[in-house]
Amino acid sequence: FLKASMMRAVYLFLVCVLLACNTYTVQGQEQWCISGNDIDICASPRTAGAVDYLTWNGVQMINAFDHGRELQIAIVNASGECYNPTEAGSSNDSSGSKTSSLLLGVNTAGNVLRTTSRPAFWMQPGQYDPNGNCHAANTAIVSSYVIDKAHRS
Repeated sequence: FLKASMMRAVYLFLVCVLLACNTYTVQGQEQWCISGNDIDICASPRTAGAVDYLTWNGVQMINAFDHGRELQIAIVNASGECYNPTEAGSSNDSSGSKTSSLLLGVNTAGNVLRTTSRPAFWMQPGQYDPNGNCHAANTAIVSSYVIDKAHRS
């Protein structure tokens, strides 16, 4: 039997084969990219589809060192980072090659990049945030929210 992470990788591979994704290797990482109007936009499995590479007129605009610097959707309420689903992953993912978020689907067609994911909470259940002076309000690592978005270049 395949592990869940391997099943997701096989699923994404099949989706890309069937839908003809524009898959590239940029800076040693597999990414899905679109280009147009002097803008290049890429997303990767490492960030669950959050934009981790964006150039405009050849100038790189995103520092994707960790999982908090991408062009991404994050859900914030009065609890701040203590209840903060974040598309690219959690603070514990740090600069690693994997994400706690779940990438559910990806598709490129022409100059449109579409991704669907379930964001991980920024903090692990019970983790203490000294900056916010609070403990994580979430009881799971991955939220039940689904992010479905499209980028156009």
